[in-house]
Amino acid sequence: MYKIKIWVEFNDVASIGEISNKANIKLTIEGDFKKVDIVSQLDLKSGYEFEYEEPGEYCLSLENEFVNYKENFVFDESITDLEIEVE
Repeated sequence: MYKIKIWVEFNDVASIGEISNKANIKLTIEGDFKKVDIVSQLDLKSGYEFEYEEPGEYCLSLENEFVNYKENFVFDESITDLEIEVE
């Protein structure tokens, strides 16, 4: 089992509206399995821990009424932290 901590920074607050630190965001991670979780913006800023069994390519998406972000990442045993900037 591998662990990675995902940190998300929202750079342009104007583009995501009046989103608060407690606003719910749907986080989906797809790879060898699919994980869906509802998290707050504050959870993402302080680091969201994700466990996975197999290294490989994963698709991470963040969605709510203000945010629609989707990107592919390669997770392997050498990566313990992933920092994402959402414009």
